[in-house]
Amino acid sequence: MTHDDARPIHDTGYDARLPATQSTDLLTRPRPEVPCQPGTTLITGREVLDHLVGLVGPRLSSSPVLWFTFLDGARQVVPLAIPFDGLPGLPSSGPVAEIVDVVSTVLAQHPDGLIVLVAISRPSGGGLGAFEKRWARALWKVADDAGWTVDLMAAVGSDRAMPLDRASCDL
Repeated sequence: MTHDDARPIHDTGYDARLPATQSTDLLTRPRPEVPCQPGTTLITGREVLDHLVGLVGPRLSSSPVLWFTFLDGARQVVPLAIPFDGLPGLPSSGPVAEIVDVVSTVLAQHPDGLIVLVAISRPSGGGLGAFEKRWARALWKVADDAGWTVDLMAAVGSDRAMPLDRASCDL
C-alpha cells in the first residue's frame, strides 16, 4: 500500500485514510505493538496515532505516562522517545517545568526543527477523560509558549486510543 506519491504507508491492518478524529477501538483490530521504524514517513493522522499506540505498547504502566516522540521536517520518525511517569492528576509547575526543559533541550539540538508527537497513556484512558483534558491543555499551553510544533496529541488506553484536539479539551 502506498501514498499517492508512492511512499509506503505504515500498514497496521486498516485503512489509514480514515479521519484521525475517530476513536480507535483497539479490541476490534490489530493493535500496533511497536512504534514505526526510524525513518518511516508518517503522513496521515491514523499513521501517527498508530505510531503512538505502538510506542506506548500493549502493556500500559499502571500509572499515567506522557510519551514524547518526534518527526523530522520530512515527517520521518526520529529514533527518540521520552517517557515521563509519576504524573500527578493535576498538572503542576514541577512536572510541567521538567517536561519543558527536556523537550526544549531535544528541540534545541535539532536546528532543522522537529515535530512533536505526544501520547497521554493510562490503562483506563484512551478517551476524552478529565485527566487527558487537563494534561492536554497544559501541554498545548507550554508548547505554544515555547514555540514547539505539536502535530498530534493522543489519549492511549488499554482498549482504545483517540487524537485529542484543543477544542474538545477546553472546559
